[in-house]
Amino acid sequence: MTVELVLPGGATQLLRSRDISEVGLFLEYPVISASGNQGGQSGAHDPPQVGTEVYLKVVQALTEDASARIKARVVRICDEGIALRFENGPPR
Repeated sequence: MTVELVLPGGATQLLRSRDISEVGLFLEYPVISASGNQGGQSGAHDPPQVGTEVYLKVVQALTEDASARIKARVVRICDEGIALRFENGPPR
């Protein structure tokens, strides 16, 4: 599924998700598309740093009821993407 990652300062990135669980998910890099200023980040296509609080919005999903913003935190970065932990438990 495609997810919009909203970074501090309002910049957004579209990414593909994989390995979704009740506690978090993994987003693949490279970025599908990006917009906005990342306020100190080195570029619109760079991942946020570990510990950064972000918001997620499902852009393309299997169900129609997937438009809520989900608060999450970056917990790991690797060559393939970033791992996020849901801050308020699993999305409903």
